[in-house]
Amino acid sequence: MVLTELHENESTSVTNAIDILAAELIAKHFPQRFEVVDEEPVTLIEHYPPVLEFTGSERPAGYDRVVFASWMPRRAVAGRPGAPRPNRR
Repeated sequence: MVLTELHENESTSVTNAIDILAAELIAKHFPQRFEVVDEEPVTLIEHYPPVLEFTGSERPAGYDRVVFASWMPRRAVAGRPGAPRPNRR
């Protein structure tokens, strides 16, 4: 599953909402994958589109594989301290 930050997004970035987005998308499209043991439910890739820097140079597109210590969904409140954070590789 690839999640991309849109240029016109003025709200919470994909980077800052990846844990919530991943849980919701997997639950909606691949709910049976949460039952799989010893395997990630999906391969999650965060995509950053190319960006024109203030210097006029273009920063190329980037990709990061995102994994979590636990893929088990749990009730969370956005912005609450102590919420699980993803690891990017």
